[in-house]
Amino acid sequence: MYVYHGGLNFFQHAVDEAFVIVIPGDFAPNDPICGYWQWTKDPISGWGRKNNPEQSVIKTSLQEPHGNLRIGFVLGDYTFDAVIGRSNLQVTMSNATRDKVSGINYLELSYSDETKIPSSRIYTAKFTWDDNTSEEMLTVVVPDEFLDEQPVCAYFQRTKEGDGEDSKERDSVVTRFAEGSSEENREVHASFTSNDGRTWDIRTEPANRLRITGMRVPGGDPTSVPLALIVRYDVGTDGGIFRVRDLLYMLGFHETSVEMLYYDLEPQNGPRICGNGQQAPTAKRFKRNSLNCSKVYSQETGWVPEQIHKNLTAGVNLTILIPSGSGGCINDNIRGILFAGCHESQTSVKVNDMDPWTLAIRGGRREVQVE
Repeated sequence: MYVYHGGLNFFQHAVDEAFVIVIPGDFAPNDPICGYWQWTKDPISGWGRKNNPEQSVIKTSLQEPHGNLRIGFVLGDYTFDAVIGRSNLQVTMSNATRDKVSGINYLELSYSDETKIPSSRIYTAKFTWDDNTSEEMLTVVVPDEFLDEQPVCAYFQRTKEGDGEDSKERDSVVTRFAEGSSEENREVHASFTSNDGRTWDIRTEPANRLRITGMRVPGGDPTSVPLALIVRYDVGTDGGIFRVRDLLYMLGFHETSVEMLYYDLEPQNGPRICGNGQQAPTAKRFKRNSLNCSKVYSQETGWVPEQIHKNLTAGVNLTILIPSGSGGCINDNIRGILFAGCHESQTSVKVNDMDPWTLAIRGGRREVQVE
């Protein structure tokens, strides 16, 4: 297996964007190959900062007279020609009509092992950690298993420098999982530490999804990656939870940062069912997953605030959004938790020229700290 990491330039569509190529097996024809990059400006839609994960197979493989190996492959609508060096990959990219051909993009060999039978797992997402890394593409490569001391690689690009200037600095993390990784009901909880001392906490879910649930810096408090959790226990008919989800999307939350736990089917003589591939809103899962979120929308409010407060880390602020009919069972004086209650469709009421849901999602009107 081989993982290469560098920058991609392809006219105005990709301007020094992070570029990861993964070869899970070897360089022979029909061996799999994967490419991951972020468009500066999508050639089709024109949208900016769009993740572009692609997978295919190697089409051609030729040993050149001077010893280097040259491979050809197609990812999506683009053709790539690459020369394999001792510790790098030199790649050119062209469109389908070959009237646009990039210069040489240089990628460094970041990770390799002796595996020739593909067994890796690769995840991509939008990643936000702080003001200097916002909505950037994150690529996580797990060459083997989520087990203690097994390798893991993570790649992302910074949005800004510390002084606020635009940045194209790329970070790569090649390390091993820490002790204490666990798996329960196909959910993996694991962590790893990068060279700069930051500890990443991750969780996998069904449907091949991975979440970065937190990050800790040396000597500092844990920093939560912005996440939102939407919970519904009863089978609803009003579509309210989906309106809340769509509002989060409009306010800048990426789809991989919004988690929904709900039932949507209730057979007459059987238990409730999750019919859309989502996870069930069990109390155990809510208690665990909500502690990683900065925004929680819940229609089960009797035990929620007290349970969260018992486990809330010092310095963490949490906003909980509730339906208007649930306010009677909420204690609004729990330290560290800000409640915002309003019907999902109540857009005629304004607070500071903003509807209450938008105000709550963007931070509310006051800061609350847990001591």
